[in-house]
Amino acid sequence: MPNEPVGILIIGAGASGAAFAWSIADAGMSVLCLEQGPWIKQSDYPTNNLDWESRAATEWSSSPNIRGMPADYPVNQDDTPISPLMFNAVGGSTIAWAAHFPRLKPRDFRVHSDDGVAADWPIDYETL
Repeated sequence: MPNEPVGILIIGAGASGAAFAWSIADAGMSVLCLEQGPWIKQSDYPTNNLDWESRAATEWSSSPNIRGMPADYPVNQDDTPISPLMFNAVGGSTIAWAAHFPRLKPRDFRVHSDDGVAADWPIDYETL
């Protein structure tokens, strides 16, 4: 079926792309999902090895600049304090997701008032 037409083309098989592809395929639509990187076997994840910490800082780093896989491309993060969590493979950044849920602070609800960026939340921390 290599030359068979498809109804929906999705670029990226990360959390959003893969979930959307699954839902529309389940509804009977024809879908093709293109991904820049390879399939990663779960048995290859660094947490399956005793050297997982050193592997997580090198070939499994969240930064493509450090990881350097064939599917990676360099990211310029010189002028930002924010480092991207990127992983070019089927599953995208969910491959490297570390279940990090930072708790919001009261000032996070006032980013426009305090920092002049984005928009303030319509409610304050105490109301939430």
